Amino acid sequence: MSVYIHLTAEVAPGATVGQDTKVWNQAQLREGCIVGDNCNIGKNCYIDFDVKIGNRVKVQNNVSIFHGVQIEDDVFIGPSVTFTNDFYPRAYSIDWEVYPTVVKKGASI
Repeated sequence: MSVYIHLTAEVAPGATVGQDTKVWNQAQLREGCIVGDNCNIGKNCYIDFDVKIGNRVKVQNNVSIFHGVQIEDDVFIGPSVTFTNDFYPRAYSIDWEVYPTVVKKGASI
């Protein structure tokens, strides 16, 4: 069992990457994020701080997953998907708060 992290990927101290997971080129994993076992994080993906990704999850190229998102086990996320954390996105809002998103086990997006 091993973890593969491409030389150009940025994995912050405090990020957790599970066994047999692959993190491909130009991907960025922020502090406190957890990526489970047997996952594939594609090229140019952004995984924000404190995001939780379950086991056997495939995240294809150019996906952005922002703080407040949780991905359960056995999920497929297709290329260029962006998960936001704002129910009413605007350039600026004084009363902004993170809205949690949960992608349930086995989903395909």
